[in-house]
Amino acid sequence: MLTKLVELGINFLILAGLMLWYQMLPTIHILWVPAIILYTVLAALTIAFVGAAINVYYRDVGQALPVLLSLVMYASPVIYPLQLVKDKLLTQQAAGDWSNFWYTVYTLNPLAGIIDAFQNVVLRGQPPDLSAMVPGAILVAILLPLSYLYFKRAESYFADVI
Repeated sequence: MLTKLVELGINFLILAGLMLWYQMLPTIHILWVPAIILYTVLAALTIAFVGAAINVYYRDVGQALPVLLSLVMYASPVIYPLQLVKDKLLTQQAAGDWSNFWYTVYTLNPLAGIIDAFQNVVLRGQPPDLSAMVPGAILVAILLPLSYLYFKRAESYFADVI
């Protein structure tokens, strides 16, 4: 985690340089960044605890986890804005009666809220869409303690397996 946070700091310096170059000054909403980073760290820890514990017993998980995370990235608003999904499902009701349900399922992916929040506060100068972050945050709040307990329980058998 620490090395990735250092990389993030370096990337923020590069981003700050580019923003200065293109004369994009941050707004007051940039103060949300530490909270969003904390949320990102907690979401990553949730996956890391389970992934590390399972990887000890099943070595293939180490190969499969990056692939699974890549698939999750495709289901996240990296290339397309979250507003597009919101408009299709909530405004246009593209899935009919199930539209609100599918939007909630979509926002259970913590990356959806995290990526959109970073884009809003850093690039658009807007506050984060908290309604898009809440379902994922609730999921992380439930799964983080469970994944930590699973890791601690499995940790006592690591030496036997390795």
